[in-house]
Order: sequence, then C-alpha cells, then structure tokens
Amino acid sequence: MANDTLAGQFPSTEWTLVLAAGADTSLSAPALEKLCRTYWQPLYAFARRKGHAPEVSEDAVQGFLHTVIARRSIGNEERDGRRFRSWLLRGFGHHLANLYRHDQAARRGGGQIAISIEEAEAALPSDPSLTPDEADDRRWAQLVLATAIIKLRTQQQRAGKGEAYAVLESVVRVAGHDSLHRPRRAVPHQRGGGARGFSILAGPVGSVTGRGMTISSKLFALAKQYIPGGVNSPVRAFRNVGGEPFFVKRAKGCRIENVDGRSLIDYVGTWGPAILGHAPQVLVQTVQETAKDGLSFGIPNMWEVEMARLICEWVPSIQKVRMCNSGTEATMSCVRLARGFTGRDRIVKFHGNYHGHVDSLLVSAGSGALTHGRPDSAGVPAALAALTTVLPYNDAAALEELFAAQGHEIAAIIVEAVPANAGLFLPQPGYVQLMRDLTAKHGALLIFDEVMTGFRVARGGYQELIGLTPDLTALGKVIGGGLPVGAFGGRADIMDMLAPDGPVYQAGTLSGNPLAMAVGLAQLKELQKLNGWARLEELGAYFEHGIRNLLTELGRPLTFNRIGSMFCLYFQEQPVWHLDDAKRGDTEAFKRFFHKALELGVYFAPSPYEAGFLSLAHSPADMDQTLDVCRAALRHALA
Repeated sequence: MANDTLAGQFPSTEWTLVLAAGADTSLSAPALEKLCRTYWQPLYAFARRKGHAPEVSEDAVQGFLHTVIARRSIGNEERDGRRFRSWLLRGFGHHLANLYRHDQAARRGGGQIAISIEEAEAALPSDPSLTPDEADDRRWAQLVLATAIIKLRTQQQRAGKGEAYAVLESVVRVAGHDSLHRPRRAVPHQRGGGARGFSILAGPVGSVTGRGMTISSKLFALAKQYIPGGVNSPVRAFRNVGGEPFFVKRAKGCRIENVDGRSLIDYVGTWGPAILGHAPQVLVQTVQETAKDGLSFGIPNMWEVEMARLICEWVPSIQKVRMCNSGTEATMSCVRLARGFTGRDRIVKFHGNYHGHVDSLLVSAGSGALTHGRPDSAGVPAALAALTTVLPYNDAAALEELFAAQGHEIAAIIVEAVPANAGLFLPQPGYVQLMRDLTAKHGALLIFDEVMTGFRVARGGYQELIGLTPDLTALGKVIGGGLPVGAFGGRADIMDMLAPDGPVYQAGTLSGNPLAMAVGLAQLKELQKLNGWARLEELGAYFEHGIRNLLTELGRPLTFNRIGSMFCLYFQEQPVWHLDDAKRGDTEAFKRFFHKALELGVYFAPSPYEAGFLSLAHSPADMDQTLDVCRAALRHALA
C-alpha cells in the first residue's frame, strides 16, 4: 500500500494509529472515537467559529459523531464508515490543497512561510468539491496522514519544513486531488496567529504593514507592541549602533540564519555559552534524551550532583557549590552570603564591571574614591546604593586608600575576573593579588565573577590561569550549554552558611533542573575530550594575528585586547585599562564598522562595550572570511 513508506517517517503510536484507521475496514469504536475527538471534532468546531465549516448546526455534528460511534459498534460499519470518511475528505482535502498552494506561491515570490495549525484549520472551504463516492479507504488514509504531518511540523516550529512538504506534495498528488492548481483564496491570517506557527512570517499581522519590510522588521514592530522596547535584554535593541535588530531563525556551528534567510558568521555566541558552537550534536542529543525523562522535577536529581562534583574538582577554590538559574542570581547570592558570613554590609565593586541587574550592584561611582555610590538605575533605593562603594578599575592606590579607611566595614570585593562588559580590558600586573591581600588582611571576602570567563579561558577559569584563590566564585553561561543556568561556590565554611544548614536564605524552583545540568555536563566533558581550551587559545591567537596584520596594513594601530577566545577591538589607539579609557573610543566609527560587517555577513556584538567570542566551530577559513570582511568594514568606518 502507498501509505507504508509514509508511515515509516512518523513511527510514533499516534501517527501509526491514524494510518491504520484509514486502511482498516474493521475500525473499532474506541479507535474511531479517538480519531473523531483528536482530529475531526476540534477541527470542525474551530472552522465553524471562523465561518468556514459546512452549514449544519454544531448539535447536528455532535449527534452525527455519537451516531457513528454507536452504530459502528452494532454492525453498521459500512454505511457510517463511508459517510465519516467522506466528511473527512471534504474538509481535509481542501485544507491541504490551500496550504500547499499558499506555500508554493510564497516560494515563487521569494518569501518564507509559516502557518499555524489554527490558520490551517481555518482554511476549510464551505463548498467541498469531493463527493462521498471519492472517499475510499486509500485516499482517506493518505489525507488524514498528511494532516498529521502538518500537525507535527507545526509542533516542531517548522524544524522539518522541507521533508514535511515533500511528503505532503506526494500525498496530495497520489490522492488525486485535482483542485491543487485551481485558483482559490489564500489562507487567511488571523492577528497573532498560533503561538507555535509564527503567522507573522507569512504576511502582515495586525498593525504591522508596509511594502518592502523585511520579516525582521515586521517581527520587531510586533514585538514592540508586547515587549518593552521590543526585546528581552536591552543590548539586543541596537540602540548603541542604530537601526533595528534582526531576528534569528536557526543557528548551527559558527553561523546564524535570520528569518529573512541571511546567513551570518557569529561572534556573539549567545553572549558566551556557545563555546562548542551553536547546536552541536552532542548537546542536541543530550537535550532530547534527557527530556524524555522529564523537564524539571523540583526534587534532587543525579545530574545536579554530578555537575557539583565536576565543578568542585575543576575549580580548586570551590569546595561546595549551589546551582541557580542565571549569572545575576549567582552574583546576588554571593553578595548576600558575604554579608551574612562577615556580619558587614559594605560591598566594593569597580567602575565598568557588570554583575547582572542586582540592586546592590547597579551602582555608579560617587565623586571620589571614598564617596558612597549612587543608583545607576531607577528603582534602586539610594539607601541601598549607599552600601556599595565603586572604585576605578586598575587603580591600586584608590583600593589601598579605601581599605585603610573603611576596611572594617567591608564585607566583600566583587570583581569581574576579566572585565568584559565595557569591551575587554585586563588587570594590570599585581592588581588582583592586591585585592586578595587586602581582603585577607581586613577579614573581607573576595568574590570572583567568572560568569563569562569560567570554563572559557581555562578549565578552572581565570583563577587557574593566575594561580589565585578567591573566597567565592559566580559562574554561568558555559556551564548551561545554552540553557538558563548559574552557580556560586567557594570555601565550605562560607557555603555552609546557606539554608538549610545556615541562616542565609537562597532558593529557586528550577535550580539544578535536569535539562540544564545534563547539557552543561555534556558541554564541559566535550571540551575536556577535545582539549578545547588549548584549541580555543590557538584560534584566538590566529584571529588576533590576522587583526593586527590588518591594522598594520591599514596604517591604523587600533587597540585590540584578547584573552583566550574572548576579544575586543577598540576604535582608539591608546591602551584600554578601565572604563574611562574605553569611553574615549570613536563610537561613530564603530557604528559604521558594525553595520558594514553585518551587511557583508559577519555579526559582531551591537555595542562598542561588549566582548566578542570565538567557539570551537570557528575554523581558520571562517576567520579568514571574517578578516576580509573586517578589511572592507574598517576601510568604510575609518574613511
């Protein structure tokens, strides 16, 4: 039978049942009832609300279905079975034909399409052309199976679009549905469409209109109606470079593809987590396998224990660790724990260091080194900001002066191991060791924020590279493999202050959830297996060599900072050691560089104050292509 090859593509129980139901003339009442309730009844109810269903009352339909089910069990299988299959053919046949034609039209016009299941259901015509005589078992089974394909495609958010449509095309043709090429109205688009189908990709939605608009432009216009600023994290809005953000459809390796079909070499890498590249097979398989056993439990699981053991083994300063859900949660918890452990309130941070949107840490510097900080965001109480002192980074004298005057009040210093939220600048020799010495002398704690550098610049983070032991460490990004995650850990006597053993409270519903733990473990073990950190250093050195040669060629010795696979090109020729240095760069030149590189197929962070990231998926050929783009973009920016 023609359906056999199709069944093999969807071997799950539900699709097999659909196929078997269409071919089996001795269909049981329970199986028929399942088909009615799963496919036809919801489809009909929705279509009636949209005005596309045959003109019979809903009560009549309900009665018909009950009658079919009842009569099938008392020997009237042939009559009612044919009638039931006929109704399915009338609706589904046109439903599939409209969907197919609409997709073909979009392809011919160079556009893209995504149709939600609700839109597909709404395509039922009011004048079905297929008669009951055409409703034989073979054709009915094929059309129902094709509908199952559509449902599967929608659930997977178009992941298998090409394969699904190849099957659909053959199904409709074999079924002999001659209305495929007759002119019909296009599938209507309802405002908002279906959450799973992304109907905006198929045309204007709501108030989003305009000829020549890209799909990204349509999505951004719609996003601004529902999301503050149209984005879920401010830097994504392109405010630092101008223009509008693009929207991503998929990512693989070192490349991302936007919803308009453009492929870009990516140096953002999810802002750090994609150290193996996007969607590596080992992580995708881990997600799929782990998810089969549950997405989250809120109960201890084996993955979190294994993750904790590995972190403690790889990071010498961490004797115990607590999982959370973001880098912000990790730094916030470190600050609370430091205050609880020392019994002191004052926190010291550095200008240009970012530790997440924690009230205590969204603080800017006062007028002098000993002046209390002031809020750096609306909503942060001045009284809370006053408990944070902000110092210029790499200023040893200011640090010593502060501890001499207020060392007895200070609970902790928190510092980015390598500041990477104002571009990328490194600590001067001896500066971090001074922090360690002063905190130890005055009974304060040293907190390393290694959310970016942890497991990226070395297996044990930046602290491994410099041989320094902080009291607490905040982690994130790489340890989640692209899923939301955070962790903080340190000395056992400090960590034992956490509830339930101690008085410092910290909790989280999704902390240590199995998906993030399993994927993070898979990424870390893959890095170890591939000797990833040595390879990333090689790739970083290759890229740096190319950039420096390019700057020499252009006669513009711009500042380029790098550590391992993290880098930043500053549009200035002076060294950058702190935020004030970074702010002296030519921001207009950076904007021109960014947009020219994007136009030519390379995506750097849309801000002069962000680091770039390499991954193991970046090859020398990818970087050579990037260097060619950089040559053109720099000439354009510096002209």
